[in-house]
Amino acid sequence: MANEEIDLPKVHLMLRLERRPCYGECPVYELKVYSDGRALWHGESYCSRIGYFEAYLPKEWREQIMTQAELISFFSLSDHYPLEGQYLSELPVTFSYLNNGIQEYSISQNYLTPSSLLRFQEEIERLAEELLWEKVREQN
Repeated sequence: MANEEIDLPKVHLMLRLERRPCYGECPVYELKVYSDGRALWHGESYCSRIGYFEAYLPKEWREQIMTQAELISFFSLSDHYPLEGQYLSELPVTFSYLNNGIQEYSISQNYLTPSSLLRFQEEIERLAEELLWEKVREQN
């Protein structure tokens, strides 16, 4: 019995939302959520938290995110917007990544993004604002 292997579930990166700079006052941050609920935030500028923070995202919220992803067919969307691929340098680039344990998918966007994806990202940001974040270290 002491040599018996225990099959523990593997923790994986479930969600990543990153907003990059623009030529104005756009929020710049990276949010990562792991399958065990651990959430990491790295805020750089023009966002509610600057520095490195950690929180816990309840299972119900993680399930809600995946349900919303299914509703907007996240894994079937284009992997980049605009579809022509020509980014406007004055606008920010946003990266979205999801892994539901079966499939993983990344989307980069700059403009001409489907409204369903924008609403999905806004919902993730809303949930993130409700978390109890604890600062783990300062911005360098």
